[in-house]
Amino acid sequence: WMGTYYDANGVESEVEDAITGSDGVTRPVIRLPDGRAVPKVTEYKHLGTPLQSGWEGRFDAARKKVVDKCVQVIGMIGRIDVLGPKQIKRAIDLAIGGIIGYYARATPMTYANCAEIENARLRVLESMGICSSTPQVAAYLCPEAGGLGHQHAYQWATAAYLDQVHRAMNGGTGEPAREAMTERIATTCRRMGCEEAPISWHPE
Repeated sequence: WMGTYYDANGVESEVEDAITGSDGVTRPVIRLPDGRAVPKVTEYKHLGTPLQSGWEGRFDAARKKVVDKCVQVIGMIGRIDVLGPKQIKRAIDLAIGGIIGYYARATPMTYANCAEIENARLRVLESMGICSSTPQVAAYLCPEAGGLGHQHAYQWATAAYLDQVHRAMNGGTGEPAREAMTERIATTCRRMGCEEAPISWHPE
């Protein structure tokens, strides 16, 4: 387990891994029912990505890992000179979709992260003579509108994160992910003035 707390000044600190009770005995904060102590960590891997307990910079390493992997694989695809525009589109979309579809379930990607990935895509398309890197819209417009129909990395990131929310919401009764997600949604809705079911309150 790992955890942090905020003091009265809003400063985040690590929760200590042991507390001293009124009897003077120091005990681990968390124990299993059989008495075994649960070890405290400051970092753990989730979906292959290390996450640290503190909030500041929590996703930096994970986001960099996703960007680096995507940029690397786009560069590799760009070196396959026998691929045509449709094959390049399919290969890059599958590669980005696979990488982001895995990691972005636990790591919310920023638009800036996705823009880095897309800059690599546009450089490859331009170097292969398929599409100019500016204006960028040409790569993403549907073919009927004169574009190449590529999917932006932010679309993949959004889809992955929302699918994780969907899975949590559809978990079994009492499952931790479902309990946590429904509580956060309810709290957020109340803060926004919603006192009924969100869909009926604001259908859009």
